[in-house]
Amino acid sequence: MRKVILTVDLESDWETKQTNAIEEILPSFLDFLKKNNAKATFFTVGDIAKKFPEQIKLIKKYNHEIASHSLTHSNLKQITITQLEKEVSESKKILEKLGCKVEGFRAPLGVAPKQLIPLLKKYNYTYNSSVFASWFPGRYNNLSKSNPKKYNNGIIELPIPNVSVLKVPAGLSYLKLFHPILNKSFAKDPYMIYLHLHEFNKNKISKNIPAHVRLAYSRNRGAKAWKIFKQYINNSNANFITCRDFIKSQSSL
Repeated sequence: MRKVILTVDLESDWETKQTNAIEEILPSFLDFLKKNNAKATFFTVGDIAKKFPEQIKLIKKYNHEIASHSLTHSNLKQITITQLEKEVSESKKILEKLGCKVEGFRAPLGVAPKQLIPLLKKYNYTYNSSVFASWFPGRYNNLSKSNPKKYNNGIIELPIPNVSVLKVPAGLSYLKLFHPILNKSFAKDPYMIYLHLHEFNKNKISKNIPAHVRLAYSRNRGAKAWKIFKQYINNSNANFITCRDFIKSQSSL
């Protein structure tokens, strides 16, 4: 049975300060993973962890991995190097105070400045999962960066892979957008998949987001997203694991 990394970006509801998904979805999501013997890495925003320490402890209780998703979920290319260092160091410190062993980092929006990797080394991270092996106009173009690798300083890169000839990122956002066209590709191809809990609720989307993006994101949200995700888990014939466990299983890393 193949191994697939399951990752969750634990953050506020999309482009808002609301946290309905964490409060409403997380308990049932954790129960579902337990019933399916699935483990996940939760890339957690530091400010969210400060607000929801009991939820972080609950994730730990289910034996999932907690990693950093920055301190404030800012675009890391639009801040100073001092602010970037704070995003890396303070988020780790907050999570460690809650008893988490923090080894991994994922940059918000898939936007990672070149100074990030040295800072991850400085603050004793083991791996980075910030690169989307895909193309997003005006944000990134990483179509050739699809395989895990180790940097010269020892930091391991676990890129978020793409799926099918469309080369879309292996995320629930795209699985539900193109459902059912990409179902088979998702079930057999990516070594990692990512998702957000707010995809499972039906709260209003911020009007600051362009209309066409809101429309795409809205497709199959809520109960339909739950159904699609459960079908994916059941049809993948995979052992869902954490980033940390995947690294341990790879002798080349």
